[in-house]
Amino acid sequence: MISVKLKTLTPLHIGSGRELARDVEFIEMKKEIGVIDERKILELIGEENIGTWVAKIEKQEPLLDYLKIRKPDVTLRDVSKYTMPLFANNFRMVKTLKEQLHDGMGRPLIPGSSIKGAIRTVILNIVLKELNHNWKEYELKGIRENNLQYTSEKKLNSLRFTDKSIQSTIFGRDPNHDFMRFVKLGDALFSNEDLITLSVLSLNYLNGKTKRDEKLLQLTEAIGADAETTFRMKLDLDLWQKNIDFKEIRKNIPGFLKDLPSLFKALNSFTIDLLKGEIEFWKEDKNLKPVEDYMQECEKLLQTCKNCNDNEAVLRLGHGSGWLFMTGGWIKNPDFINDQGKDNLYDKIIDKTRPANFRYKEHFFPKTRRMDEDGELMGFVKLTLE
Repeated sequence: MISVKLKTLTPLHIGSGRELARDVEFIEMKKEIGVIDERKILELIGEENIGTWVAKIEKQEPLLDYLKIRKPDVTLRDVSKYTMPLFANNFRMVKTLKEQLHDGMGRPLIPGSSIKGAIRTVILNIVLKELNHNWKEYELKGIRENNLQYTSEKKLNSLRFTDKSIQSTIFGRDPNHDFMRFVKLGDALFSNEDLITLSVLSLNYLNGKTKRDEKLLQLTEAIGADAETTFRMKLDLDLWQKNIDFKEIRKNIPGFLKDLPSLFKALNSFTIDLLKGEIEFWKEDKNLKPVEDYMQECEKLLQTCKNCNDNEAVLRLGHGSGWLFMTGGWIKNPDFINDQGKDNLYDKIIDKTRPANFRYKEHFFPKTRRMDEDGELMGFVKLTLE
């Protein structure tokens, strides 16, 4: 296994699936957030006052006011498991905090599976381009071509879209034949000192104009920018070749996976292409302040990509990374999906992808981009082979 340095270029959130409740599981004090430690609070207020504490929670009264009565000079560290600086202004009405994923020791982490998922997206798009195949509706609904004659149009329309045929074509028919199992990664662990709290909002197209939308603002626990750690990574090419030799897997090793520098070059090129596409897409609205800020962030990240050496790559992952970076946007590529005319395949897919799409038929897809209050994009990391 080779050591890889990971540096966060922008704030990054991998969710635990939990949302912490204000004054129940977290409190705010002097531009800091503290995640409540029930044992510390119990020691401070005494067991005889548990009923009062529960009553405060039920009435949704500020817990900090009560704690100050018990101890006027109380600090967040007196009652918290850990604390984080708060980089948010418009958060007073937000009642919950999206929790970052932590390991069993309480340390924030990026799972190896999240990094691997982002790498898988890159590989999928590279191989799709090499295949140069125009995918049909029946293929994206799991029907074999020789069974198509037995499938009525009504039944075809009723079936759900699935990427199973694409995944099996590119990676292998099942997990035992998926060549991504030869790409092995460990978790990237951070310390609680790397955590921050920020507001995540949207750059959204509303009422004929693109602007920052704070209606769905989310208070989010994240690993801050410029945090560094290492994780372990390996391309097990020997095992891959043995599987090929014994005909246990039919995939040859592609050139961009012959070694880690080649893979990193492919990852970085993919991120460059997506950032260039974003900058080009938003040029029409570049005079709008929110769009200008967004484009400047994309330009800054693009320059970081261009400055990468052969053993470095910029990758995007985690919450707020957006549909384009999560999928590579292959569905929008006419070389892959080219079913034109009324009710064409692309529109059918978007109808299933975007809820209530009938309201947004005239709008571009995707029409939302996530960022923090300062316009900083989420989830960009720089990987460096050590």
